[in-house]
Amino acid sequence: MLSHLKKKLPLKLIATFFLPLTILSAEDSRIVFDTIDSQVSSALLNHGINSSSELIVLSSETTGNVLSISDEENVTLKLTELQGTVEIYHEWQKRNQHRVPIEEALNVTASYVLLDTAKITAIFSSGQPAIDWDNFFIEFPNAPGILRLSKPGYDKDLLNALIYIEHQCGIDCGSARFVHLEKKEKLWNVRGSILIWMAY
Repeated sequence: MLSHLKKKLPLKLIATFFLPLTILSAEDSRIVFDTIDSQVSSALLNHGINSSSELIVLSSETTGNVLSISDEENVTLKLTELQGTVEIYHEWQKRNQHRVPIEEALNVTASYVLLDTAKITAIFSSGQPAIDWDNFFIEFPNAPGILRLSKPGYDKDLLNALIYIEHQCGIDCGSARFVHLEKKEKLWNVRGSILIWMAY
């Protein structure tokens, strides 16, 4: 069984939704959410969809690199459990220096909606998280919560990918994972994951 961190961080996590996008320089303007990122993200989301998942609510911006230095040290150790992904993690770090809009369409088997920062701010604005989450589930009764995705990192052959995903579902409900996907016969498939944190 994988070891994992437990954190009581939902308020901090919700706050990260409200951070402004970093302004990209001309050199970094090529860092966008592109077609291959969409393919990997779609495969990950489809892997997690079950029969009760009628709606996916997804932040309209990628996470960027939200890990602290201590988290990163822990992640590097944990990634040894996912063969061949430590090198991809370094590429993931480079590709997630900025948060970027998810503009490429996703190919998922459930309906999905992208929530922008303004909408998330409006929902979680009362200063009373329990009430805010109640309001969220009133507006999105068929959603299991809010998902946030990073840009994937890739190996040099673009056959292996590493992506970070957060699931936020209440005051004391949420988790984050790094997921390893592999491309075979033109399809991306989940090969393993490690738990980074869990709210309780």
